[in-house]
Amino acid sequence: MKAPVCEVCLNSGILCVACKRKLESGEITNSDIKVSRIVNKIAKKFK
Repeated sequence: MKAPVCEVCLNSGILCVACKRKLESGEITNSDIKVSRIVNKIAKKFK
């Protein structure tokens, strides 16, 4: 799955420097992060 944030950030409650920079620059939004984490969690159940 291609997510707007890295795998580490998907699985943790915090953002790494690179993903935080994307958020601050407006490249991604908090909604993008929330949805990506939800989809990632669901995808793990079906692996």
